[in-house]
Amino acid sequence: MQDSPATLARYGLPAILLIAALARLPWLASVPPPLNQDEASRGYDAWALLETGADRRGESWPFFLESFGPGDFTAALSTYLTIPFVALLGPTVTAMRLPCALLGIATVAAIFGLVRRWMGVPAALVAGIVLALNPWHISLTRTAHEAAFAPFFLATALWAWQRAGLLLRPAGCATDELPDRPSTVWAALGGLLMGGHAWVYPATRLFTPLFVAASLGIGWRHFIELGKARAGRRVLLAAAAGIVIGTAPLWITALTHPERLAARARATLIFAKPLPPSEMLLKFAGNLAKNIDPRYLFWQCDEMSGVTIPYVGQHLLVLAPLLIVGMARLLLNAHRSTWDRWILAWLFLALIPAAICRDWNPHALRTIGGLAAYPVIMAYGAMAIGERLRHWPTAKRTLTAGVATLALAANIVHAAYRYGWEFRIAAEPGYQNTLLRALEVAAEHSEEADFILVTNRSNQPYIYVLLLEPIPPTMLAEIPTVIVNYPHAFHEVLRLGKYYFAPHDLKEALPEVKTTFDRAFGALPPSAQGLVVETRGRFKGGRILATIPCSDRRRLDDDFEVRWWSPGEGRQ
Repeated sequence: MQDSPATLARYGLPAILLIAALARLPWLASVPPPLNQDEASRGYDAWALLETGADRRGESWPFFLESFGPGDFTAALSTYLTIPFVALLGPTVTAMRLPCALLGIATVAAIFGLVRRWMGVPAALVAGIVLALNPWHISLTRTAHEAAFAPFFLATALWAWQRAGLLLRPAGCATDELPDRPSTVWAALGGLLMGGHAWVYPATRLFTPLFVAASLGIGWRHFIELGKARAGRRVLLAAAAGIVIGTAPLWITALTHPERLAARARATLIFAKPLPPSEMLLKFAGNLAKNIDPRYLFWQCDEMSGVTIPYVGQHLLVLAPLLIVGMARLLLNAHRSTWDRWILAWLFLALIPAAICRDWNPHALRTIGGLAAYPVIMAYGAMAIGERLRHWPTAKRTLTAGVATLALAANIVHAAYRYGWEFRIAAEPGYQNTLLRALEVAAEHSEEADFILVTNRSNQPYIYVLLLEPIPPTMLAEIPTVIVNYPHAFHEVLRLGKYYFAPHDLKEALPEVKTTFDRAFGALPPSAQGLVVETRGRFKGGRILATIPCSDRRRLDDDFEVRWWSPGEGRQ
């Protein structure tokens, strides 16, 4: 019997990791559909850094990458982690998404190790399987969005700090199976990883210092006691040194390019425009409520594309009792347990980055700091339920376990179908899949064309051209380019080589944008023959080469046609 926890861990963890891999790796290049413009931007910059040592703007190994304009700087960490995969597989969809999927699997292992040291192997198995099957985590780790890297850094940082003896333990749940020992190596590693968590995404840049400060404030007695011993002081100093080094990209950027740290905040925060304090407070409270709405948590949520996953929440519906019981236990024990207060603070602080934004709430990316807390809370709830079931007759326990297993299996099958089939189709507009396919057709015939005109009923279409043509990063500086930059906002690329990108609406475009585009495109001779990639046939005449319909017929605006056309034929 003494070996049973070790046996459970020996066979249980590999099984959970296999489940996590099966949920994240198959059909990675097609589910979700390829390719969101942010993923494409990260992939091309990884290729550029690999080939030239600089991003596509020509900046050597920056801490922050200018993605789509002076108001859109993203942390370079996720791009650097993508470089080895681009080196191995080329600038493909799989290469862009694979690092996130693999780190997602590693996050499951980290959560298992974290909960094992707190509550023992059975609770760790629950936490591991919860995260392995979590729709929120699965949907993000099947993309190349930088927010999806965050749970890995947070979970592994906490696991390392736990091994260093820095973290609190839950009252009455501590296990002696894996005792914590002071370790400067683990403490420093945890600090470096926590620094990476702060760097990787704007929301975690706010959440991380709040979380670390709350941890110190709630567990101050623990840290004072730890600091009384020489070994404990070394551990605390190692953790602090790791944080300082890990956050170096942030404080160096704050000194050299402070505008890059909060480029998006200028446009998204509720304080960005003058509002009465009462209105800001109401907006903040309303956003908090939206992000903890049970319907969003368990019934219908969206991921990075803004498209809802039909009848699938951030968490599996059948696991709602574990979260309810776990939260109830945290709230009931909070007055006497620092660990319970710490977990509650973790969950609350993760909501703040979304709550202080005036647009798009609830938000699966801005609340990413709390994702790893849910498996811990559900494991806590499972322990409480297990304590109650222990007193039931064996037959009743067996029946309950069987019903729960069947319900979980049914929920998994339902979520897999909704995400893998229905969502894959519904998300095509958000991932600009029809535009991508139309540009693939255009790229196949680009050598025959004098120009390729792309109507700008799309988001940053030039980034796809860089990958599909393809335009190697070593040649990018030689390509004729016309860009309109807006201060503190996104830029608009009007020309890239023989590709021309019409403003979204030529009649409504800003005068300088329309003039700049007309000047660039008007330089083509009337006899030029080229391709038009468009959605609504604004350009008269021409022979249709291909029609790329959107799979969701309700979104006709996202149907694309690729046609041969000449400026001499006239234009609407």
